[in-house]
Amino acid sequence: MKLPLQVQSNTIPCNSSSSFQYILDAFILRCKAKSLASGSVRWYKDKLRPFLAFLEGVGITAAKDISPTHIRAYLEHLRTEGQCSGTIYRAYTGLGTFFGFLLKEDFTKSNPITLVEKPKRTKRLLQAFSMEQIRALLAQFDHNNFPHLRTRTLTILLLDTGLRISEGLGIKKDDVNLQGNTIRVLGKGGKERDVPFGSTAKQAIMQYLMRIGEIPGQELLFINRFGGGVNRRTIQRQLQLYANKAGIKGVRPSPHTLRHTFATQYILNGGDAFSLQRILGHSTLDMVRVYVDMANSNVALQHRKFSPMDRLGPVSGIGRKVAIK
Repeated sequence: MKLPLQVQSNTIPCNSSSSFQYILDAFILRCKAKSLASGSVRWYKDKLRPFLAFLEGVGITAAKDISPTHIRAYLEHLRTEGQCSGTIYRAYTGLGTFFGFLLKEDFTKSNPITLVEKPKRTKRLLQAFSMEQIRALLAQFDHNNFPHLRTRTLTILLLDTGLRISEGLGIKKDDVNLQGNTIRVLGKGGKERDVPFGSTAKQAIMQYLMRIGEIPGQELLFINRFGGGVNRRTIQRQLQLYANKAGIKGVRPSPHTLRHTFATQYILNGGDAFSLQRILGHSTLDMVRVYVDMANSNVALQHRKFSPMDRLGPVSGIGRKVAIK
C-alpha cells in the first residue's frame, strides 16, 4: 500500500503497514480527505501523538496489540499528570474516532475502546467577560502600535460576532462586506456562512484597513508586521498580557472567552437562540442551550442587584415573622 504526500516519509518502515507513524499519517490523511478544518486536524495530532508515545513506552508498537487495559492505563496516566476531566474526556473521544478508523481500514480486527468505560466529565459553567472587564481590556491597546491595533480590531470583531479564532484569522479582505455589514466566514467542515457585525466593529475594521493599505499578494485581513499571516498563539499571548495589565481576574483571557462573551451578551440583550446558532455556526442547539443557561444565571444576578422591591427600602409589614394561616 502506497500513500501520497507526507505518508511517504523515511519514518515509515517499508515492510510494516501497521507502524504507529504509518497509521497516524493514514488517519491524518483521512481527516484531510473529509475536509476537516486545519484546527481539527491539528487537534487530532495533538491528542494521538502522546498516546502513541505512551504505548511505545510500555513496549507496544503495533495497533493489533493495543488492549482496553492500555487505553485505561493511558487515561489514568493523564489523571496522574493533573489533567482535568474535560481534557481526559476529549482524549477518550479522540481515541474513539481513531480506533473506529483503524477497525474500518483493517489495521485491527477489533475496537478495544468499546470496552473502555467513558470518563466522567465535570461540567463547569463557561466563563465570560463582564462589560466592565471588556472596557478595561480595550483600554490597554495603543492605537499607534500596529500589533496593538490589529489585535484590538480582531478583539472587537470577535466580541461582536462570536467568531472562532481560526475563523477570524482566516478572513480575507474580500470576505468583508462593509456596505452590508457582513463577513463571509469559512467554518468547521468547510461550511460557509455570512456573519453580521455592528457599527462599532465596522469603524474598527475601516480604521485598520486604512492603516494596512494594499499589500501585493496578501489576501488576509489580519496580518503581522511583516505582511504575513498571524499565529493564534500570538493573539492568545497578547490577550493574556493586556488582561493582566487591566487587572482582570477570575476569567481566562482567551479568544474563545470572547466567543462565550458574545453569545451570553447576545441572549441577555434580547437575541434568540436560533439566530445565535446560525451566527455561531453550530449544527445543533446543544451548545446554544449552554449560553442560554449562562445568560439566565446572569439575569438572576442582575435581579438580585436591581430588584425594585429590594431597592425600595423598608416596607410596612415586612421584616417580622408572619404566621401563615
